[in-house]
Amino acid sequence: MRNFCDTFVAEYRNTKKNFFGRLSNVITLLVWPFLSLLTCYYCYRSFDVSQLSEYEIHGFDDLFLFIVSGEIVYNCFWAMVQGAGQIQYDRKSGMLDMITLTVESGGIGGFPVSGEAFGAMIGAASVYDMANQFDLYDNGGLDVCFMGALEVDKEGNVNAHRGPGAFAGIGGFANITAKTPTVVFCFSFTAKGLEVSQKKGIVEIEKEGSISKFVDRVKSISFSARRAIANGQKVLYVTERCVFRLTPKGLKLIEVYPGIDVQKDILDLLPFEVEV
Repeated sequence: MRNFCDTFVAEYRNTKKNFFGRLSNVITLLVWPFLSLLTCYYCYRSFDVSQLSEYEIHGFDDLFLFIVSGEIVYNCFWAMVQGAGQIQYDRKSGMLDMITLTVESGGIGGFPVSGEAFGAMIGAASVYDMANQFDLYDNGGLDVCFMGALEVDKEGNVNAHRGPGAFAGIGGFANITAKTPTVVFCFSFTAKGLEVSQKKGIVEIEKEGSISKFVDRVKSISFSARRAIANGQKVLYVTERCVFRLTPKGLKLIEVYPGIDVQKDILDLLPFEVEV
């Protein structure tokens, strides 16, 4: 408990020193909870408050205080205490001393926040504006990046921004993957219904997904395999059952996890042939 408290205080001071020095960051952190509070309050105003009497809520004043207390608990306890607990573990294990993490919004070093506060960084060593952060990405400042994928085709091209009947936009995906020497795509082999379990190092596919992530040709190219080969990048495709590597000929199966049947669980589900 003492180590946890010491880590919490140290990370709070570090974040305060590196993050709160900019007025824009302070204003953002003040405005965001306020807007979230107003949104929640006006959503609940249309409800029949009398049904909440068992919770000691007898009017809109009580409802407002109830929502305010919930916001305080959520923002202070969840974001700070849970985040500090995770970073305490990573500090103790030495992980954050071996790697330097970054996020697109400008944080370098520390531990990225998940959930609704995604984009923030706990204990950041430095915080830059987004334009400078993308200068880092565009000029190959990263050693390795970890990205998601909607589709992967036989050549190794990746679609990460265009789904069935939807167009999400590519964001910083192209910037990050274009110049980083090692690119790792992390995604499930199939989607919609996939159920996987892992016990004592053995992976079991309990239920296969109905949508394959591997296709003959992607709907849109977010990451060009041909360009990656020309640039000499190392590209890996990591799923819950196996790992592929990009080669000039296409995908090569380089690792299969214990418990996985190569033919049934991998090769039979691919719409194209791969090197094994």
